[in-house]
Amino acid sequence: MPARRDILNLVAQRFPAAPADTILRWIEEFTETSGFGTSILDAEFPPAMSMEPPPEVIWSALRYFVEGGDATAPTGAFRMALAGLQELRTAFLRSSLRSLA
Repeated sequence: MPARRDILNLVAQRFPAAPADTILRWIEEFTETSGFGTSILDAEFPPAMSMEPPPEVIWSALRYFVEGGDATAPTGAFRMALAGLQELRTAFLRSSLRSLA
């Protein structure tokens, strides 16, 4: 499984925008929302999650992770309850997006 840094380097070589911006644009395009929750490829964020995050919160969390943010200590501009952030990271880790989280 490639590391986050390797993925970012590959994207940087192929696309002119900042790698995190490019990845997040793709993520937004692959996001589906329904009565069953939100999904991005095989990452699922069901309404049963304790926080029922809207897509914008999921995207912000993934950007935070892609940029190297830590799920045990949210810092900087990204502010979210620790439990919610960890719950989102767990959903990403169970999916094909795990290398980015």
